[in-house]
Amino acid sequence: MPPLAFDGALSLASAWILGLSTGLTLCALSCVPAMGSWALARAGGGLQALGDTVLFLAGRVTGYTLLAGGAAWLGQTLLLWREAWPVEAILGVALIASGMLLAWPRRSGQCAGSHGRRGESWPPFFLGLSLSLIPCPPLAALLSASANAADWLHGALLGGAFGVGAALSPVLLIAPLFGLFGKSLTTAQPWLARWTRLAGAAALVALGVARLLGGGAA
Repeated sequence: MPPLAFDGALSLASAWILGLSTGLTLCALSCVPAMGSWALARAGGGLQALGDTVLFLAGRVTGYTLLAGGAAWLGQTLLLWREAWPVEAILGVALIASGMLLAWPRRSGQCAGSHGRRGESWPPFFLGLSLSLIPCPPLAALLSASANAADWLHGALLGGAFGVGAALSPVLLIAPLFGLFGKSLTTAQPWLARWTRLAGAAALVALGVARLLGGGAA
């Protein structure tokens, strides 16, 4: 996607509103399938799913902060480089890796249906980090404005404000509902725990393959 021209100054409040416009619209479409599948598969209830969602959104805020800071530091060079980044492949690999981790978790000395698995704290963060790379008009405007910022710190602050706005997304409510639904299923029928986990893992892998093939949206 070509960078969206934005030659004027962008305030922190404007960057936050720009991010908010993403979080309440485009972001929800890309976040819900990935985090919904993850929360359903873990079946750990609303609080666990909310914690995973916060990590996911922290990854997005981190990604936007780094991108905007890099744009302020490198200027238009970063915008040109970004056109060559294999962002769909990066996200696809992250989705597939997350699904595989759910399907074949590391041994932790716990029963097969347990919700506490080692190594399951990082995927939501890196999924969020990967999704922050996906082009969209508000992000293009942010990077274009950051490229004209006084210094990299100013750009990073703009990116952070944008990320905080984007974090106010319906996924904060939807993912915990998936977690509650998964927990209710596995509590009432413990034998479903394995199949719920595998179904969520398969959904993440399918989303990742769709990204790698250039079709569908995660």
